[in-house]
Amino acid sequence: MKERKLQEIGKSLLVTVPKEWANTLRLKKGSTVRMSVADNGALLIAPEFTGKVENRKVSIPFDVSGERRFFREYFSGAQEITLNIKERPDSDARSFLRTFMNVQLVEESKDKLVVKCFPIDELTIDECLSRMFFLSLNLFDDAIASAPKDVRNATEESLTRFYYLLVMQIRRFLSEGRFARAQISLIRAMDMRMVAERIERIADILKRLDVKRSEIGELQDTKKFYKQAFGCFRECNFNDAVPLWAAERELRKYIKSPHASTIVRLAKEISSFVR
Repeated sequence: MKERKLQEIGKSLLVTVPKEWANTLRLKKGSTVRMSVADNGALLIAPEFTGKVENRKVSIPFDVSGERRFFREYFSGAQEITLNIKERPDSDARSFLRTFMNVQLVEESKDKLVVKCFPIDELTIDECLSRMFFLSLNLFDDAIASAPKDVRNATEESLTRFYYLLVMQIRRFLSEGRFARAQISLIRAMDMRMVAERIERIADILKRLDVKRSEIGELQDTKKFYKQAFGCFRECNFNDAVPLWAAERELRKYIKSPHASTIVRLAKEISSFVR
């Protein structure tokens, strides 16, 4: 933590920036920086892009840990990833790649798959989260209607695509300094990341949930609570979120299904993120 005294020149107030900070980011006289005010009143100063985007190409063995290797390179920002599938000839790497919205297969042979990872700027973090939420509501309806598993799997797969894209967008938000000109704060972006993870977990439960006729009412009440909890987070409405915590305890008292109980607990986690 460094302290500076405000200086006055004419009718303007000025403050110097730490030299170490400027040197680290290679800033000099005439460099352009962006300023924004955080929710707590803090002034954020950053270059428009603090991270340099590199055209990085990697090659990885798609073995028993192939999915994890791919995640590491994908979220690290690799633009081209070669999967050596000869390490796992019985794997369905193509099916795995379909879970990523911004990944395109550009070359394939019996030994390898080459994919390109494209940045998507048209969808914001908030839009990705909203799409995830509405797809999860569809899964609630599918579970209540006892929709076929393949229908639910397709919906959950689509939700997962938006989840991976949201994670990528947040990483770019942080690494490329987009927070310097964004409408949301760093804390809000991290909260959205955590909420998205819980929606993904809720979707994973719903796609496997077999609802008995006697449990339909319970699941409908759970869906209603879930919508209220997400609404509180979306609107940053802490006052309405507080009574939901008590309502969640009351709801769990009469719910007998262990699956529905788990969903309610996850919905409570969402409401707890309201600041």
